[in-house]
Amino acid sequence: MIVSTTLGSWVHTLRAIALMVTPLVIVLISMAFGVQINIGDLHIGTTP
Repeated sequence: MIVSTTLGSWVHTLRAIALMVTPLVIVLISMAFGVQINIGDLHIGTTP
C-alpha cells in the first residue's frame, strides 16, 4: 500500500515537472536551431 502510494506520487510529481520543463526545452531547441514557432501572437525563436 505504502509503496504503491509513494510510486503514484512520484509519477504525479515527475509528470508535473515534465509539463513545466517540456516548453522550456522546446524554446531552447528552437532558439538553438534558429527555428521560429508562432503560437498565436507569441513568437518563439530567432527571426532572420
